Order: sequence, then C-alpha cells, then structure tokens
Amino acid sequence: MVVVANDDSAVREAAFEAVREISEVQGDLTFADLSAGFQFQGVRVPLINPRRGIFKPQQMQYLLSIRTVFPKPGARVWYDDQRSVHGQIYQGEEQVEYAFMGTDANAADNRWLREAMESRTPIIYFLGVAPGLYKAIIPTYVVGWDASALKASIAFGAAEKSAVPEYPATRGERRYALRQVKQRLHQASFRDVDRFPIESIGVADIPNYGSEKLDEEAIRTADLIRPILLAEISPGRFNLIDGHHRVARARREEVATLPAHRVACPFHVPFLTSTHAYERYVEYWNGKVASGACR
Repeated sequence: MVVVANDDSAVREAAFEAVREISEVQGDLTFADLSAGFQFQGVRVPLINPRRGIFKPQQMQYLLSIRTVFPKPGARVWYDDQRSVHGQIYQGEEQVEYAFMGTDANAADNRWLREAMESRTPIIYFLGVAPGLYKAIIPTYVVGWDASALKASIAFGAAEKSAVPEYPATRGERRYALRQVKQRLHQASFRDVDRFPIESIGVADIPNYGSEKLDEEAIRTADLIRPILLAEISPGRFNLIDGHHRVARARREEVATLPAHRVACPFHVPFLTSTHAYERYVEYWNGKVASGACR
C-alpha cells in the first residue's frame, strides 16, 4: 500500500506527532530513531534518507525533512553548514543557511527545497548536536532559495504543538521562534553533557592554552565548528571551554576584544567542584538566554 500525495498533510502531521513523542521521552534522537521511521495507516514511512540530508518520502508530495550531521572529530566535513549552523543559530536573528545537495541547483533534492519554500510547507529539521545525535526542530520552513549560492535559507516556526503550524511571515515571529530554538539547545546541553561529550573546539590547539594570556588572533582565525564557549568563574575572569571539559583562562578585557560571532553561551558545563556552584552556573546562563543577552 502506498499513501497517495493528496494525503500529504495527514502524513506530515503523523510524522510530526511521532517525532515529538520520541523527543519528549528521550530528548535528542539517535540515528537509529530516525532510521526507524513512523507508521501511517499501517505503512512504514521513512523520516530520512540515511545517505542524504534532504528527504521527501515517495508517499508525500513535498519535502518532509532536512538534516545536518554533526561531524566526528577528524572526520571529513562535506558541507559548510556542518561547521557553521550552531554559530548561525546563536548569532542569528531570523534565519540560518542550509547547503544544497551537490552543485546542481536543479537536482531533485534542491528542487524539493524550492517547492517547500513556494508552498510554505512545514518540515522537520534534524539538527546534529553530537555525532549520531539530533535535535528535532518542528516546524521549520524554507524561506529562501539561492541557485547561484547553492544555499537555502531556513526559519523556524513557534514550537506550539499545532496540527497546522503557522507560517512565520513576520520578522518578529521568526526572531521569537529562533530564540526558542536557542533556549532549547542551551538547556539540552546541561542534560546531555555527561551522556555524550560534544567536540566544540580544540582549545588545547590555541597558543598559550592554559596560560593567563589569551591569543586573540588564534581565536579570530581558527576554523571553528562552534564559537568559543565562555563561563565567568569570578569577576573579570573567564574559562574557555571545549568539548572535553578542558579550559583556558582569559581576562575580561581580552574577551571584550573578540568578535561577537566568535563567542557564545557554553554548550558544556565546566568542571565545578560543588553542587551549589553548578546550580549558580545554570541559573546564570539560563537567565542570559531568557533575557536575550546571550545570543
């Protein structure tokens, strides 16, 4: 049995519900979760193509999902957004970029992106947050399509569990939804830090690592997967945190000179010696996110 294209909305709603149910139970999704797909009218419908990031099931008329893989340390990075998407989300205001599949803008995968934009179809964005782990962002919309740059622009809708998600037509709506995504990613970092350490940046590779002097030029020019992660450990003194809980030191005047897009809220909890210190740390950064001060 094959579901006909006219049932696209019903299949899409079932996909959203299935992904939300799994996410509510376990937070991040594994590759096995995505590969299992979901059931619709007794038929298994895939959520992803294991080998491609842009996916439309044969049962559907329009694009269902896009996916960005978080690269393993030392592994080849195939698309720019694998390195930049987290930085775009944290420094962005309305939307982020998503790379086309290959170099042919008219290839089927890339046409699906354009059709999703033209039809304002809500999709699922499976955002890699660690090797083999994904955060499902629903709804996501393709809001731009650039054949010359081989990139699409995506924006997020409000996270309310509506059967018919509302398209974020205004800048205010897109900004609000992006702030929600930032907060979800930040909160998840505290839940997941002990389960799966995420490679963010090799602080140990920065000159003067572990010293009291920060090499600003190294940070300005480093090929970062994510921005530098900061935590203020005492007035005017910061830790720069990487994915293995290693830290380097920096003073406020040094941090203040860094480009804004090179610093961000921490994705990881640094090594803290007391529960009280940890709680204060979480409270501090959650306040930053809620106030919009931490971008």
